[in-house]
Amino acid sequence: MYHPDAIISEGLCLQILSVAQRYGDPALATQVFDALANLKVPYREHYFYPLIDAYGRAKEFRNAFIVIGLMRETCPTPPRYHQLDSFIGAVGESGQTLDRAFFILQDMVEKEGKKVDIEAVNVLLEACVRLPDISRAVTTYGDINRLKVQPNLGTFNILLRAARVVGHVNLCMHILSNLNEAKCTPNQETYETVILTFVNLPTKEYDPAFIYLEEMKAAGFIPTWGLYKAFVVKCAYHRDERAEKLLEEMDKLGHSTDGLRKYLLGSRVTFNPEDIDYRMRILATPNIDEDGNWITRSRLGNRGLAGEQPEEVRREVTSEGPEGAEEEQELSQLGAEVTEEVRQGVAEGVKPVQEEVKEEVKEDEVVS
Repeated sequence: MYHPDAIISEGLCLQILSVAQRYGDPALATQVFDALANLKVPYREHYFYPLIDAYGRAKEFRNAFIVIGLMRETCPTPPRYHQLDSFIGAVGESGQTLDRAFFILQDMVEKEGKKVDIEAVNVLLEACVRLPDISRAVTTYGDINRLKVQPNLGTFNILLRAARVVGHVNLCMHILSNLNEAKCTPNQETYETVILTFVNLPTKEYDPAFIYLEEMKAAGFIPTWGLYKAFVVKCAYHRDERAEKLLEEMDKLGHSTDGLRKYLLGSRVTFNPEDIDYRMRILATPNIDEDGNWITRSRLGNRGLAGEQPEEVRREVTSEGPEGAEEEQELSQLGAEVTEEVRQGVAEGVKPVQEEVKEEVKEDEVVS
């Protein structure tokens, strides 16, 4: 136990925090904060994240959410959900832990009168996407007004990624509309996620992706090599002449194009535009490196949808006012569509795909 008169160096405090984080010992972590207070050391982000993770490993979600709020109030650097990977993993262990985390946040607001930080909600949404349980993520977003928080850009990016995971264009456009209404300025992640949602579609209806690509460049963002690769390979699937123009753009930006040109010349890709389950089992970009080398791997589970989601009791969505009711009804409908598409894709697509992948692997072995 820490003695108030003991003087512990800041470096030793960090080491103790690391141990507390690793073994899920929040009591030890809080004693480190007492030692830091004696040293009169200002609290920084690298002190808070281990404490939050320690609470998460100990399944003390309420305290972890409280610390996220304290971090915003006392730390020069605000909390960021993507720095809380371990805590997100603890929250997203199962549908039960996700619902437990939501009800904790709800009780904090409605019963205790506490303020919930938006990054705590983002942790919950990210955990839903990683599980993956996209319909629960949509439901949670529909309940966000009950938590009295204002969505930020991180919130919308998480939800856009959820729409991309299941290839749901309507959900993507709905979230993008909400982003604009909230007057959030899209960043590079926003544009790339929306673009890939269209590029990953199994049909030829990916022209909107080019519109968003131009908007992205007009906003001052430089498309990555991986994003261009998705475009080029998609165009190759559909014999789209715009692939050559994209390669020229890549050359101007200094991106390597030798591998993609080599791939286009000796493309081994076959694609059936009528394959409605395509987005459920294969990424729009084949696994090739910058030198054009083909890397064979199973395409199952790329989107984390290789198994049915467990039947869980969904939270009832309620709201105040007619506008909120219409908004939540629309979100509820989108969530139902997502769940149904996932289940149908899993039921109808997984078995034949397994056989297809096995045949392709055998062909690759024969060729090699």
